[in-house]
Amino acid sequence: ADSSPRVREAAAETLSHIAWTGGNRVPVRETVELVAGLVTLLADSSARVRDAAVGTLQNLACADENEVPLRQTSGLVAGLVSLLADKEAKVRKAAAWTLSNLACADDNQVPLREAPGLVAGLVSLLADSSPRVREAAAETLSHLAWTDDNRVPLREAPRLVTGLVSLLADKAARVRKAAAWTLSNLACAHDNRVPLREAPG
Repeated sequence: ADSSPRVREAAAETLSHIAWTGGNRVPVRETVELVAGLVTLLADSSARVRDAAVGTLQNLACADENEVPLRQTSGLVAGLVSLLADKEAKVRKAAAWTLSNLACADDNQVPLREAPGLVAGLVSLLADSSPRVREAAAETLSHLAWTDDNRVPLREAPRLVTGLVSLLADKAARVRKAAAWTLSNLACAHDNRVPLREAPG
C-alpha cells in the first residue's frame, strides 16, 4: 500500500522471485494478507506494478496445492479477467497464463468457465497482436475444455470456434498447437462433433 509505485513494484517483484521456488509457493499463498495485497495490486495505476503482481500470482499458481485456494480468493479471478484487456501485452499474457495455471485443477474448470467475462476475454485475446498472448489464451481455453461439463458451453461461446480455427493458420507454431489441442478437447464431447465439423474453415 506504499504511495510510491516503484516501491510497490519492488515489493511485488521480490515476492515473485520468492514464489519462483517451488517450496515457497504454498507458504506464501497461505499468508492471507499477502495474497489479498497482490489482488489489490492487480488494479494498480502502474502497469509495472500490475505486471509484477500478476507475475507473482502466476508463480504461486504453479503449485497444485494452490490452484483451488487461489481461485477461491475474493476478487482474484475478477482481477485477472480485467487484466485480459490491459493495454500492456505482457500484463495480458501473464493474466492469461495465471488463469491457465488455475485451470489445471479439475475443481476449477467449471467455476472459471462460469466466471463473468472470462471466456469472452480469452476469445478476444485469440486475435491479439502478440503471439505469446494468443498462445496463452488458447492454452487456457484448452485447459478449460478438459472437463466434459465445459465442452458444449465453450463450443457455443460466441466467436470461440472461429477464433480457434483462424489460429490454425497462425505464423507461430506454438499458437497453432494450442489452438489445435483446444479444438481436440472440444471434440471429445459427442454433441460437439457435428457442429465442429460444420464450422467454417
